Amino acid sequence: MTHKAVEQDVDYHLEKALEHFEQALDLSVKAVSENKAMQKEISSKMGSFTGDIFQFVREKGKVYRMNIMKWFTLPRF
Repeated sequence: MTHKAVEQDVDYHLEKALEHFEQALDLSVKAVSENKAMQKEISSKMGSFTGDIFQFVREKGKVYRMNIMKWFTLPRF
């Protein structure tokens, strides 16, 4: 795969992941706004999701002996 093809493939998958996350977030906000009792369950799901992402990153970093965590910046927080 060429450098450009890899870059386009990565961009495509990140865009799709962001689209799916936005859809899940929209559904979650709507559900909780209609039923506050769902907040705990939704919060748990979101926490598990973010935990899974960082766990995947840590595991890949160990396998490939790379500090992949430094690829993730949170400047807006």
